[in-house]
Amino acid sequence: MRAVQWFTLLCLQSLVLCWMGESDETAPTTVIIDQLYGYPGEGYSLSIAIGTPPQEFKVILDTGSSNFAIAAAQHKNATSYFLRSQSTTYQSLDKTASVEYTEGFWSGSLGRDVFSLSGVTERSVLVDLVCIENSRDFFQTGANWQGILGLAYASLAKPDSSVTPVFKDMLQQRTVSENIFSMQLCGTVDRNHSYDVSVGGKLVLDGVASELYRGDILYTPIVKEWFYEVELTDIAVDGTSLDMDCKEYNTPKTIVDSGTTSLRLPTAVYNKLLEMLKRKYRNKVCGKSAEFWKSSVSCCWSPVDGSQFKAFPNISLSLSLAGNSSQQFTLVVPPQLYLQAVNNTADDQMNAKDCYKFSIFPSSSGTVLGAIVMEGYYVVFDRTNRQVGFAQSTCEVRAAEFAKPVVKGPMKAKNTSCRYQAPSKNKLSTMSIILIILSLVIILPVTFCLVVTCSRSRNSSGDLSVHAEDWTDSSAANSSDERHLI
Repeated sequence: MRAVQWFTLLCLQSLVLCWMGESDETAPTTVIIDQLYGYPGEGYSLSIAIGTPPQEFKVILDTGSSNFAIAAAQHKNATSYFLRSQSTTYQSLDKTASVEYTEGFWSGSLGRDVFSLSGVTERSVLVDLVCIENSRDFFQTGANWQGILGLAYASLAKPDSSVTPVFKDMLQQRTVSENIFSMQLCGTVDRNHSYDVSVGGKLVLDGVASELYRGDILYTPIVKEWFYEVELTDIAVDGTSLDMDCKEYNTPKTIVDSGTTSLRLPTAVYNKLLEMLKRKYRNKVCGKSAEFWKSSVSCCWSPVDGSQFKAFPNISLSLSLAGNSSQQFTLVVPPQLYLQAVNNTADDQMNAKDCYKFSIFPSSSGTVLGAIVMEGYYVVFDRTNRQVGFAQSTCEVRAAEFAKPVVKGPMKAKNTSCRYQAPSKNKLSTMSIILIILSLVIILPVTFCLVVTCSRSRNSSGDLSVHAEDWTDSSAANSSDERHLI
């Protein structure tokens, strides 16, 4: 049976490669997948199909991980799961994998099968996938997705980099022709305050969609290819810099991650930002409660009361400019982004109120520019040129009182060389060796001189003698170089 499965899989791969060869002259055109969907705090999902015949699922789109993983066993929070036995093209790879996220965990068996994005089935590809058999706090109550599609680099893949991420498989099998993709995440799409806070967006393959942004795309370099790691040069509140060592903003890293729904900052940076936000907040309706700033409670107000948003300051995130490290550009993040829309309670609906939660959190693993930041911009992951681009999005705002996020720059960088550098064990070892050598250089000659001096000062009986002329006058002794051992 296994031999038959392998034969079928190889035949399918041959057909895919044959199709690739025939399509060399006509490169795939840019594809806009207009079906990203979800709820605040849950991420953006899209429809995919796996296996033969195809089984359809929804998966979270995640630039902060690299594995493609799908529910393959019953779970109370997964509305469906992949039936491997019903796919004639599924092949086990006899390996297991597990991933620990900021929140949640899963583990399962590695396999390989046919994959396609719904609506673009002509771009089917053979991919590595993990069939999730065990999990903790991964599938969420009420969520309408059954897995995750990691779009980061292979070095993050579990159990090791031999597992090929889906996008790399698509590139190698030439179902996409360009090593670039982009996202337009639009946040809450409801325009009439009908208490529907669902989010929507688009995924773009094979190029950049000019209709999804305004102005220029400004790029920041990817400083390391694992996550999409970038470098912050400054953080400000209403134009006033936090004025911290810029390396602290990137300790130990800064990443662009669609799978994290909030903005996360190193604890020291978070504390300084929170202090400044509270100081600049001009209305005590929401901020009077410490629980609001901890995101434990939401704040609600009438949709027509735009003054509530205006009471909160803007946050500016500055990034180094690709190709010119002496310059930067700035993402101006208005409160409509960092205050995340939440489902209204029955009482709030009766009183026609919109509700929001503060969505910035402290982090022990570095800065994460999550979905609430990305929702303000058209974001391009240009893997060919190792850079991430940001431009003003054409997403509509939820209501007239919403300020639109903007991209400012380029401009002279406030700081340079802001990437965090972990202490090197090799450097420490080198320093230890240097100290040891210096100690030997100093101590050995001193010891040698002591021994020689003492041996010369012994009398015939072998006793150590003290010369009277050396010690009769203490002032003379202090003034004479002979009194000091060298």
